[in-house]
Amino acid sequence: MLAFTTTTKTCPMAEAINRHLTLVQRCKIEAYLSSGRSQRDIAQRLGVSPSTVSREIRRNGIAGVGYEARLAQLVAVKRRRDASARGSVRIYVYDSTNGPVDLI
Repeated sequence: MLAFTTTTKTCPMAEAINRHLTLVQRCKIEAYLSSGRSQRDIAQRLGVSPSTVSREIRRNGIAGVGYEARLAQLVAVKRRRDASARGSVRIYVYDSTNGPVDLI
């Protein structure tokens, strides 16, 4: 008889309940950036992935101005509002005998 065991590595950051950064977190990012901290260090201090911090700065920073937490919050909220106004995305597969089949 063969026995198999598996181990699963879990990322503590993947277990986070909230999926969006808060204004408080954005204010901390702004403060840490102005004090010269690295994105990796900021991520560790906030308990998020380094890619989260990088993406936040890239998507919600203001060109020529830098990163400002309150402006970043406004941009992020507007982006979420616009996305929900567009509605959900539907994925279809075309079946040659039955036509389009809705997958989601």
